[in-house]
Amino acid sequence: MNLTELNKKLEKSDKPIITAIMKSDNTKLIAIGLNTGIVLEKHKAPGRTKLIVIQGKIKYITVHETLIIDQYQTHDIPLEEIHYVTTDTPSIFLLLVA
Repeated sequence: MNLTELNKKLEKSDKPIITAIMKSDNTKLIAIGLNTGIVLEKHKAPGRTKLIVIQGKIKYITVHETLIIDQYQTHDIPLEEIHYVTTDTPSIFLLLVA
């Protein structure tokens, strides 16, 4: 699935849409779409991860803080940090995992 297809599916989705854009031996690029009010449940990043919002804005929530990450902003996800993600507007973000 490409980003255009993900965006179309996002309009009617009641769960996170997750697709791998690229995989190599050491790196993955993952796209995630969240419709309004949908939650990507608590989890840890699978490796060193950079989050990049490409549409909308998201709430990145840990036990210590809530970050609002707007379109075109990035966030380095700490290893072993348990977090979840939600949004008040349809949003798409990328995860670059190394």
